[in-house]
Formats: sequence, C-alpha cells, structure tokens
Amino acid sequence: MKNKNIMIVRNDHGVHGGIENQILILSDFLLSDGYNIHFVTNNENSVLASTLREKGVSVHILKLNKIFSSVRDLLKIVKRYDIDIIQSHMFRESIIVRFVKLFIPKIKIIFRVHTYIDASNISKVKKKLYHVLDFSTSFLVNKYISINQFNISELRSKTRIRCKKINHLNNPKKSIGIYSIPDIKKPYEIAMVANFIDMKGHDVLIKAVNHLKQKDIVINVFLLGKEDLDNEVNKQYYINIINMIDEYQLSKQFNFLGYVDTYEYIKNIPVIVLPSYAEGTPNSLLEAMSIGKIVIASEVGGIPELITNKVNGFLHPKGDYTKLAEKITTVLEMNEEHIQELSKNAYITWKNNYDYELIRKDYLNIIDQLIKRETKQ
Repeated sequence: MKNKNIMIVRNDHGVHGGIENQILILSDFLLSDGYNIHFVTNNENSVLASTLREKGVSVHILKLNKIFSSVRDLLKIVKRYDIDIIQSHMFRESIIVRFVKLFIPKIKIIFRVHTYIDASNISKVKKKLYHVLDFSTSFLVNKYISINQFNISELRSKTRIRCKKINHLNNPKKSIGIYSIPDIKKPYEIAMVANFIDMKGHDVLIKAVNHLKQKDIVINVFLLGKEDLDNEVNKQYYINIINMIDEYQLSKQFNFLGYVDTYEYIKNIPVIVLPSYAEGTPNSLLEAMSIGKIVIASEVGGIPELITNKVNGFLHPKGDYTKLAEKITTVLEMNEEHIQELSKNAYITWKNNYDYELIRKDYLNIIDQLIKRETKQ
C-alpha cells in the first residue's frame, strides 16, 4: 500500500503561537507513522514553515487571502501529489479546503477546531452568518476534531454539526522542563506568556497590577511574547499596551522579553497569568502546569475544563481586573502547604489529560479510520 499523503493548511499571521506549536506536534505524530506531509502557507520564512522544512516536510507557498484563487492553486497541489487528507486549523482556511472537495470528492477533510466562531472578535451578525456558512458546507467536512468541550457545545448548538462528525482530542503537550514547587518570595514576580494579539488581555493585567500598586503591593511582571506589527489591529493593540503602562507609571514593573525560551525565563517565576477575553485550550497554561506553576486565568473558552478554581489554579471573570488582582493577592498570601497542593494538582492535571503518547495514538487512529488504513498496533 502506498504511503498516505496529508496536506496541512495554515495561513501565517506573523506570530508563532499555540496553533503553530500544535501543528508541529501533530506533524511529528504523522511523520512517525509514515505519512508524507505537504504544508501550505503564505510565508516561506515563518518559524513554522522553516521548522517543518527541517523535519522533511514539503512546504508550498500560496497566497490564501482570496478564496477562488486559493482553491485553484490548492487543487494543483492536491492532484500533483495525490493528497488523501487536508487538515485546516482555522475557520477561513477550512472553508477554502472544503471547496477543494467539491472538485475531488474522494479527498478527506479535517477541521481541527482550536477556537471557534463565538470566540472571534466580530459582530453578532457575522457570527450568525459564519454559523450558517459552516452548517451549509459541513457535508464537505469528514471530521471536526475539537481541542475542548467548549467548542463542541458551540458546534452542536449553534452550527448543529452532527455528533458523529465530532471528535474531542486534547492538545498534546510535553513538559517544558523540570517540575518543582513554586517559591513565592519578595520581590513578587509573575509572568504572562502570550503574543501581543488583540483579546489576550494584557490590558486587564496592567490594570490589576496598578490596582495592587495602589494598595502598596508591588509586583514585577515578565511578558513573554512577540508583537505583531504587520497586522494593524494587533499593532494598535501593542501600542495601546505600551501607552497604558506609561500612563499608569508602571514601566519599572513590566519587563518585555519577546519571543524567548519559555522554560528558561519562567522556571524561577512562581505565578503564571493569562487574563484573555477568548481562548481555546492555551498551550502556555499547559506548559506552566507541566512544571508545577500556580496558574491564574480568565474563565473563558476551554480554560475552565483545564483549571478548577482553587484546586489546581485560579479563575477570574474575563475583563475583571479587580478579581484578577484579588486572585494574585490570594496566591501571594498562601502558606507553603497550600502552594504545594495546588502545584501538584496542576502537574497531575497536565500529566493525566494531555499525555503526549496517549493523544498521539488517538489522533493517528482518527486519521487511519478516515482513510481506511489498517491501524498500527
């Protein structure tokens, strides 16, 4: 039997984030199982494209901003390399690849759902239209693979996707370093690991830190992430964050580290926060929990499936900086026994639910069943 060929489509948005990391992991799964991977993107110099190329993946550069020309160009690659499966990771890309199936019905289409329609920063009218568009073209999708139950609820209730088309598969994540019990000591330090993208909630963190400063609680904050200056919305978001820090006179408390090795910079920082307005299942929280950090995050998207408040971390209402400040204060006042308990629970949650090898097996089983290949033992 010939080797199977899978195409992964991902439009580059100028930053290397959680979805990009997941594509790398899923690609490792596929390569280890003998698949030929063809990666389609619009930027040959992106971190993702370069890394995949080093792994032996065939990288194809296409402009994916226009649906009809994108479909035409994708069809050429699909026919030339006899592609069996196309996997997309965002809604727009998914719609594009569905049209490919209209011309080649035998091809299998996977939509790996990270964040879905309601999590987008668009109007309610657009959201309704997108749900209708997804439903009306869902007959072209063979599998929706969601990273959490939050997305599945929306897929079923808003888009009315048939249950048999949906699989729940957590984001696999290896530990980024050595597990250790956090040491909370002065000067207080916390970190946020997130690219500077609209909706990530840096503004909520800034307001919370300012709120604590008014109570004479001074915290040093380390921001790990890359700014996206090519996207006007994200560029303005980044500028607003800089201006807000200056306005509150917090420049001495905020440290911009850029895109760096996460473990090396957070291994000695006890608390990781993520006050996003919308999320799927954030890789940054999984990474933090894999080494036993105390995590504080907004209760949006799939985060409440990952964090149980006061058990393995803390949750706060989205956009509520006073509650975030309250949770930070709670952590700073915890005794050593409570810190140890939360840290171990966070680690166990990661270990028991996001195990690399378990998810590898489940993912490859889904792929194998789609193309009716005998599943490897």
